[in-house]
Amino acid sequence: MDVVLYLLESVCVAMIPGSAYGVSPYFRMSIATGIDATLLPADSTVRGVIRNVDGTAVGGASILLTDGTTERRLTSATDPLGTFEFAKVPAGTYTLTASLPGTTPAVVLVNLTPGELEELDLRLQQRASLGGQVLRSDPQTGAFVPFPGAVVRLFPAAAFPGIPSQAVNTVTADADGRYVFPSLEAPVNFVVAVYASATAGDPLDSLLIQTVPSVAVTVPTFQIVEIF
Repeated sequence: MDVVLYLLESVCVAMIPGSAYGVSPYFRMSIATGIDATLLPADSTVRGVIRNVDGTAVGGASILLTDGTTERRLTSATDPLGTFEFAKVPAGTYTLTASLPGTTPAVVLVNLTPGELEELDLRLQQRASLGGQVLRSDPQTGAFVPFPGAVVRLFPAAAFPGIPSQAVNTVTADADGRYVFPSLEAPVNFVVAVYASATAGDPLDSLLIQTVPSVAVTVPTFQIVEIF
């Protein structure tokens, strides 16, 4: 028996010579039309912005994306400030870590599906800092009073005693004798040294202090007893 196939609209039918109307219901089959054959991308993208504790974007942060086996590393950009992007990341579960020297790392869990664009905004904790107060003895009363204008230098422990250029930072105590060294690496050992003036060669006093990530460490108060 000869079978002839015809396409009627969206239905394919078999025409059998000699049959009633020439159409056999046993050979009826549909033909799918309008199929969207677009393939979804297999890989995903993770991007975002790294911010300081005050919400401002920050460049130079270290960023790590890992699934426990594979590691991808970036540094947040300076233009546009604080931005980062990991492209062509396979679907899966990842840990994203961002940090700056002197901060406690910010960590988030990222679950990626195929072709997903994951946008994140990570905020770091405050950076390590050191601060305190310088007092001096009052020659008339003997009481300790603020020492405004005292020069305070911060040295790496291995560089002390050293010349002024070896100091990480130099500040002048304010009207209350207070000073702060912000945005420090941690944990690191530093020496805080007090000088009578910017040109003084020898410190009046000094203390060894270790910074702590994301902590504002208070340096014990300096009490200078020398008479000027």
